[in-house]
Amino acid sequence: MDRALKAFLFNPAYAAAVTGLSEFFVFYVDANGTILTDPAAPAPALASVSTTGLADGFYRITVTGTPTDNISDSQFPVITADFNGNLTAAAIEAAGTLAALNTSQNGATFTTPFVLLSDLSDADGDGVTLDRISSDLSVAIIENDLLSTQTAATLDTFVDDATTDAIDARTTNPDADLTQVVIDNQPDPDPTVQVYEDMVVSGTVSGSSSAQAAATTSETGVAIDGATVNILGLDQTGATVFSAVTQTDDNGQFNVTVPDIENSEASVLTRIEVTIQKDGYIVGEKVFTDGFESGATLSLRALLGQETVVTQSRDQLAITASGERTFRLGLIKYSNGEVAAVAGQQFADARASADSSTLLDMAIPEDCVPTDTTAVTARVAYFDPNDQTDVQSFPGSFQGTGDDTAGGNGINLDATANDETYRLVSSVFSQVKLENQDGDNLSIDSNCGTTDGATAAAEGDAAIMTLNVPLESYDTITEDTDADTEGVQVPIYIYKNGWKFAGNGTLVVLSDVANEDYTLYTGTVPPDANVTPDLFVQITVTEGNEWIKWVNLDWPIRPEVNAQTLCLMGSIHFDGSDSDNLEPYNGSLEIQSPTGWEWAYIDQGDLDFSSILSDGADPSTFTYQVWNWRTNEYEVLTGASAVPEDGEDCDIKLTFEGLLENPLQCKVSGTITKSDTTPAPYFWFEFNASNQFFNWGNTNQQGTYSFGAPCDQDGVINVAGQEFDVLASGFTDGVQTVDIELQNAAPEVWAWAPWRMINGNTVNVEVFAWDPDGEVTSIAATTCEGGTCTAPSSEGQPFTYTADTVGEHTLTFTATDDQQATGTASITIIVDPVGNKPPRFNSFRVDGAFGGVANGIIVGPGGMIDARSGDTVTITAQAFDPDANTMTYAWTGCDTASTTNQCQVTTSSSGQLPVSVTVTDQPTAGDALSTSATMTLNVLEDLAPFVGSIYSVPFSAIDAGQGNVRDILFKAFVDDDFTLPENLTFSWSVQASDGSGSPITGTDPELTVASGTLSAGDYTVSVTVTDTAANETTETRSYLVQEHQAPTVQVPSNKTVLTNSESPATNAEDIIVVAVAQDDVTPIESLVYSWTVTGGSLIDPIMQSTATLTIPAGTLEAGSYTATVSVSDGQPGEPATKTTEATVVIDVFSEPSDTTVIVQ
Repeated sequence: MDRALKAFLFNPAYAAAVTGLSEFFVFYVDANGTILTDPAAPAPALASVSTTGLADGFYRITVTGTPTDNISDSQFPVITADFNGNLTAAAIEAAGTLAALNTSQNGATFTTPFVLLSDLSDADGDGVTLDRISSDLSVAIIENDLLSTQTAATLDTFVDDATTDAIDARTTNPDADLTQVVIDNQPDPDPTVQVYEDMVVSGTVSGSSSAQAAATTSETGVAIDGATVNILGLDQTGATVFSAVTQTDDNGQFNVTVPDIENSEASVLTRIEVTIQKDGYIVGEKVFTDGFESGATLSLRALLGQETVVTQSRDQLAITASGERTFRLGLIKYSNGEVAAVAGQQFADARASADSSTLLDMAIPEDCVPTDTTAVTARVAYFDPNDQTDVQSFPGSFQGTGDDTAGGNGINLDATANDETYRLVSSVFSQVKLENQDGDNLSIDSNCGTTDGATAAAEGDAAIMTLNVPLESYDTITEDTDADTEGVQVPIYIYKNGWKFAGNGTLVVLSDVANEDYTLYTGTVPPDANVTPDLFVQITVTEGNEWIKWVNLDWPIRPEVNAQTLCLMGSIHFDGSDSDNLEPYNGSLEIQSPTGWEWAYIDQGDLDFSSILSDGADPSTFTYQVWNWRTNEYEVLTGASAVPEDGEDCDIKLTFEGLLENPLQCKVSGTITKSDTTPAPYFWFEFNASNQFFNWGNTNQQGTYSFGAPCDQDGVINVAGQEFDVLASGFTDGVQTVDIELQNAAPEVWAWAPWRMINGNTVNVEVFAWDPDGEVTSIAATTCEGGTCTAPSSEGQPFTYTADTVGEHTLTFTATDDQQATGTASITIIVDPVGNKPPRFNSFRVDGAFGGVANGIIVGPGGMIDARSGDTVTITAQAFDPDANTMTYAWTGCDTASTTNQCQVTTSSSGQLPVSVTVTDQPTAGDALSTSATMTLNVLEDLAPFVGSIYSVPFSAIDAGQGNVRDILFKAFVDDDFTLPENLTFSWSVQASDGSGSPITGTDPELTVASGTLSAGDYTVSVTVTDTAANETTETRSYLVQEHQAPTVQVPSNKTVLTNSESPATNAEDIIVVAVAQDDVTPIESLVYSWTVTGGSLIDPIMQSTATLTIPAGTLEAGSYTATVSVSDGQPGEPATKTTEATVVIDVFSEPSDTTVIVQ
């Protein structure tokens, strides 16, 4: 046998003592009637056994005998087994039914109780009992050092490889009905390793602007190019499975094919963390916890909020009321919406102004900061989770860990997670990243703070952060989490690879702005916004070694307290021309409830998510929306109530069938082959049409692909750095095939290192290379300016770079593949001197563009922003000095000379206007140092609007006799260089292509044609879009309303069935035939079926009216029958009812007799 039957002879004395049996044996009867046994197990003398009529399976044979051992009731039943499978009785409890199996080898012991064989009788009086072992009989298997309960039907799945196992101490369920013990000396084969090949992480990164920004940059944001994207894969223990790095392109997009991942029992990929960094913006953090499989694309959208930066030196410290020298840094919001970071006396002056409100207040006693820290820089941002834009900056997911019932006041920055995970409802969150003068994370002195946060706050001897609580969040504060501590205590979470409970904060009010005094909040819970308009949460740091980055006032929602479980299921796709193969949506479903937000990932169009709801919540009132990156808009989805199915742990279930608007309604498909003509599995590709329409994806395992494209725009597919054309003229019925043959692809290379360092120091440089169609054979540092690069000594280790020259330096790394093709990646590192550091330039802020309506636009050094001729633009240099020195500014390209951090530029003619600034520090000792940066205003003429493809939902319509069955939505992708979307004007027209009839018109950005309006035929749809300068563009497309067609139905062509052995012989088993039907109008569940079976011995036909025809066993005698199914898309008599028929031939016949096998 290629699979060993694990059956062993029980010791006769033991079997007789317990059950009165002298021998017991298990054997197997195969499908041919042959008896199979384990050659390693000695067989008892078997009586003649005929296998005629026996089904294949396991059988036990028992021979009766006389007990030979007398065992007292007091003896403990122990049976030992050697590795040959021999059992010997050491002691037996005659009256009992339980014994303990003890197998020992090399000192290891395995003990487990099991149920002894009993109640076997000599049914026929000849001393032999033959019973078939049912498939659900429990069997204990000791194999590869584990004991597991298996069924008898799976005994033959254990491979006999003649290798001895090691057995160690384990236990199993003592209540299991283990009626046979099988001792396996052979280890399992190597476990199957699940491999994820060519997974892709992709996304778009944009930055939010100020409240006065243009509408084109509010929800969509300004694309952030050159952002560093770090991707980290973690297993269930938190250990790193893989890491990769890339940068965003000019459109703010990125994609990385991660290294192949081999999962094992010890390490399974469970989490992918994506961190996005760009000067001038907060750090973005996104997490994936599912969707992992070969060729999968994990997609994210990151909208990064602006960070503000302020620095305070040790010699500028404020003196608090308690006499403590304290670093004091804060975030102030002015009535015009501007947010500014301030420190020291500037902070005190700003918060005392009637024109400002305090968002964040940091007080860090000097004693809490290491003595070698001469200045502290705060990179801060404040977020209101009730704001749809702000909430996009929420790091990770709305999940927390930790025991929030621990009580007390004050937080531990070194908090760690526990196993419990629960949903969080955020009240307010903030990024507070503190650095020393060298740019390193700020350390916290171990003697800073006390275990009593309230005392520390009162005495001023701990780091304290105070956050403003938004009015809209008052209702989320539902309880005082520690009644034994003075003041209302609320739970605080910090973000360290996920949100972790860190301790409690205290609700306070700002009672004395002039003296900066906070007093305990003593009002109601939840607070009343009318009574207490300015509420804060004060957070005292009592423990910590290093400052955290994110802090959050959150409320846990736990299953044991709030018992409602919500399940969301469904399918989300983009509408398109190929209705049978719609493109799936990848991304997040954003769920907004009265208590906060939650995100559910939609993987390849499939939604499967569950959550715990707060008590009494009604999910039918929630908002469910997805960001449609093809239209740059949110789409709200509607869920339908459904009954939870068996196995679904749901109290409430909603299902979604979402069809998203899609400007890319035509379909491009084909096969990509490598240079050796073999298929290219899991290859990433990108599509670009007119620099307005983008799509991307990867091939499947067979190298085939498909994606949506605009129907009237030429485009280009980029695969492995090679380009292939897609022509609009190539579409037929909305479909085009483009097969791609690749040349050898060069390796793709990414590199990452800290972008700043101190001269003389050494940093790690992570370099990653991947070859789409071959192997990377080498990676080398080919350029290493300003220092020395050292290659890693072993695979998987980083390069290192040691700087020896101050300045800005480039490092280039080159990867070579097995066909000598090369790819490169370059990074820039700024090397600062020891001692005084030059100013650091974050970004330019541009206000007043586009006629004064676009404000708060962030532009990085070297970046460009469009402007209109005649604009007067204010440009602000956002820089800071890490040593907190005074800075001076020198501009070029401004209207007038400026020595402040701002300049004005008036654009008078089209062209590119560079604007540069040099920022110089004024140290108290040593030479002044400078940093320069340049940006460009791209001054454009006011052009006519760009109008892309007119698209429709649905792609084409059906006329079922009374006009179009569904409403038809027409919309166009529109972009204008200067006019805001809400100021564009639209003129729509839908008319029969032959000019007959009156046109349907509209002046909204989209046109809806009501159902029943258009009869079958060809139509011309046009839209004219006009901007505020009277420039206009007209776009036209054709649209087809098709006549309703009859349903399609598929059935098997024939079905063959055997008869039984009865007389007359009839079909031995049920005959089941399934009809699979579809209709262009009627839902599948509403189609009407009618089956008719005739022929053979039937006198009257068999009639049924379901999709599945079932003819019970014993109904049809031998012969040939015809089953005809009729499928209708409506009830008889309804207008435009159409019917389709299909036929199945059913043959019923007798099988020739087999030879009977007798085993002696």
